Amino acid sequence: MSESTVFVLDPTSKPKVLGLKLAERPADIRGLTVGFLDSGWWSFGVVLERYRELLAERFGIRAVTYHKKKERPAPKELLDELATKCQIVINGLAN
Repeated sequence: MSESTVFVLDPTSKPKVLGLKLAERPADIRGLTVGFLDSGWWSFGVVLERYRELLAERFGIRAVTYHKKKERPAPKELLDELATKCQIVINGLAN
């Protein structure tokens, strides 16, 4: 019988605190512009139009912008554009 090495990972270690904060969430999305950042998986595009319809009908959003990632991670210029034009961004997989 040959010897083997077994690695045991301990998931109980303390988490690293990175000092990052989540972006503030708007209390109401009525009148806001929502950006969709498609990760490139086929199914996100399939449901995108329905998301747009529901957000407009139920929550009164003003507009939607759509971008599909051509590279990962998304380029800084694309993220800056979304941050400038949109108050909310949904980065989707929808797999």
